[in-house]
Amino acid sequence: MSSFKTFQQTIAAKALDASLVEATFENGSTAILDLSDIKGQGPWAKLQDPAFFERAHAAFGTIVWPDGIDLAPEEVWVRAQKAAC
Repeated sequence: MSSFKTFQQTIAAKALDASLVEATFENGSTAILDLSDIKGQGPWAKLQDPAFFERAHAAFGTIVWPDGIDLAPEEVWVRAQKAAC
């Protein structure tokens, strides 16, 4: 069985403002992710509230908020790679 993994899990996350989250990954790298494109859409509607957005944290290898709101771990890593370019 292959242990190949194409993404790094998020081990820490902190909201920096109403749209940006700093994510730290298991390999020690960090990235600032702009999530303004998803705020207010579908399951992320509550992220429009700055006080709610600030409750971002890492759990289960990804960025999560209360009420079961999260991003797929792969999506967080892809966004981090794009932010690095």
